[in-house]
Amino acid sequence: MDKEETSYRVLMFPWLAHGHISPFLELSKKLSEKNFLVYFCSPINLCSVKERITGKYSPLIQLVEFHLPSSAELPPPYQTINGLPPDLMSNLVLAFEMASSSLSNILETLRPSLLIYDIFQPWVPALAALCRIPAVHFQTTGATATSLFFRLYRNRGVSFPSPPIYLRDSEIKKMRPPVVKSSAVGPSHKDRVFEGLEGSSDITLIKSCREIEGKYLDYLSSLTKKKMVPVGPLDEDDTAVDPDEHAEIIQWLSRKEPSSSVFVSFGSEYFLSKEEIEELAFGLLELSKVNFIWVIRFPAGENTKIKDALPEGFLDRVKERGMVVEGWAPQTKILGHPNTGGFVSTVDGVL
Repeated sequence: MDKEETSYRVLMFPWLAHGHISPFLELSKKLSEKNFLVYFCSPINLCSVKERITGKYSPLIQLVEFHLPSSAELPPPYQTINGLPPDLMSNLVLAFEMASSSLSNILETLRPSLLIYDIFQPWVPALAALCRIPAVHFQTTGATATSLFFRLYRNRGVSFPSPPIYLRDSEIKKMRPPVVKSSAVGPSHKDRVFEGLEGSSDITLIKSCREIEGKYLDYLSSLTKKKMVPVGPLDEDDTAVDPDEHAEIIQWLSRKEPSSSVFVSFGSEYFLSKEEIEELAFGLLELSKVNFIWVIRFPAGENTKIKDALPEGFLDRVKERGMVVEGWAPQTKILGHPNTGGFVSTVDGVL
């Protein structure tokens, strides 16, 4: 391989949730197709990532291990979002920041041409600047969800692109996902999000496309004074996934009518309360009458059983038209299936 053809080197530094690692990896593949050499830097997710770097991608995407400090507050099993109890979120964010020297060593060794970083990492641009490496933020949520976040917590007096889309004050008070809660030490999580966006060098990459979210991209550009560069929806590549993995889910879906089923999943960073599970079950069972695949996740360390979290008798009553899956399901395959007609998720799951 001609060294000159791969002289532009990019270090990818994603947050630890699947919904972040996946688009970072898909963007890495797009860059490698343009003959960029990509270093994919992550603490303990490298085994699962390696399985998805096959064929033409393997020569141009290199995995780089990033070491997080281990402590009693954050033992190694919890150095990832997968199953992380919500009360340890702040510990993981701080562990990332405490490992800045590890990232500094990586930058000094690899000397990438560009560093692409993620949410909760406002300290990265300054660190990269010391090495004279430009750092660009990659926003893995769509422009609509990001605009709403700005509207709620930073620019409530600025005209929103779509006035009909808004939350009442009472709804805003109830909206307290982990990202907006205060951190025990240092800036709050929401401030880290804003600072990370504002620290980006001139532009911000965003998982979006102008055809769908053009006015929201322009809105964000006006707020952040950064050019928003949409990189597309970045669907997960299923060719690297074992076709037999979770085959029973796809087989079940294939027996349904076209566009008759709803997929329900809230990502890797949000855990439904028992009350929310019961409300959603009531809606799926008593109100919608549609077929559904519902993914439910519980924090690591909790011994909650699905049947105990759901209303009594729910699984028996919906066994013909509903499938409840614990942990994970092949989302891209399900959403791409002709028998799937709807998606219930977080607002940033749109793109």
